[in-house]
Amino acid sequence: MKRITHSLSLAVALAIGLLITGVPGSLAGQAPKKLVLAMAVTPPNLVHIPPYLAKDLGYFKEEGLDVDIVSFEGGVGSLRAMMAGSADVALTSGDPPILARAQGATIRMILSSSPLLEAVMTVQGNIKELKDLKGKKIGIQEPNGFADIFSRRLLARAKIKPDEVQFISTSTAGRVPALLTGQVDTAVMHVEQAIRAIKRAPNLRNLVNFWELFPDALYNVLVTQEKTLKEKRDLIEAFVRAVIKANRYLVKNKKGTLDAAAELTGYTIEELDPAYDQLTKGRVWSVNDGLPRKMVEFNVNNLIRIGRLPAEKKMAYEQIVDLGPAESALKTLGKWTDDPGWR
Repeated sequence: MKRITHSLSLAVALAIGLLITGVPGSLAGQAPKKLVLAMAVTPPNLVHIPPYLAKDLGYFKEEGLDVDIVSFEGGVGSLRAMMAGSADVALTSGDPPILARAQGATIRMILSSSPLLEAVMTVQGNIKELKDLKGKKIGIQEPNGFADIFSRRLLARAKIKPDEVQFISTSTAGRVPALLTGQVDTAVMHVEQAIRAIKRAPNLRNLVNFWELFPDALYNVLVTQEKTLKEKRDLIEAFVRAVIKANRYLVKNKKGTLDAAAELTGYTIEELDPAYDQLTKGRVWSVNDGLPRKMVEFNVNNLIRIGRLPAEKKMAYEQIVDLGPAESALKTLGKWTDDPGWR
């Protein structure tokens, strides 16, 4: 990624001086250890770029890691790849690993790089209120994926039954075209996607900002197998430490982040700039572990409420989350102290 490498060289030095405290990770100075990260979206959106920043800014290398990033079409796909052993860590949305854990998968959440629900529901112009969703074509990505789950949350809030709408699956890249052509009436979009869609078709509008409507809902999480936590503990701790560094860089360095995002995502600076402002204002990204108990519990309880998780399968926070790697990372990095609102 030439653009980020050139534009961030000075910023990297500043970031290292400003953000890193304590001694380097225990793997530093050794031959790089390989890890594979399964990403949920291809290409990434702005909200997903912390691991890419960690790689390109050299944070993984500083931690003694050589991280391969492989992409999948959705969080369910990335999670399945990790569970099948094709990756060590997966970035996915908060609900699929809870459902998988309830079905017996031996996995744990270890970090959230963007805990708040970075998404908007963009709709056709004739949809003015939530009640207007009745009878409409609801655009989702895959069953049990984040667009499906959060669309259902909106329907439940409006007291609309799932069988009173039609769910239509589209690809990540196909969300905007499907909405523009009328294939769907709604789309759960990333902020820059919605900005692009509305620019192309001004009759479209954002019905809700999910992070405002559901401030306790958990969005992106990084997940690994319990076996990996046991066998590669040092590597997972180093990985988490590098991603936290990248997140802290991101919220302090707008220009460098936007330059990187423009190359990674395919969106223009003009589209990314207002999206970045919305997300930093909303404190969507994390700067610590990003896994508050109330957010994980919100997702568990909501899955029960919408009928996706049987009540008898309800799990405690400690059964879903292992904060050990993040706690170890924060002993080195220190907790973020600029603003207690950051997670």
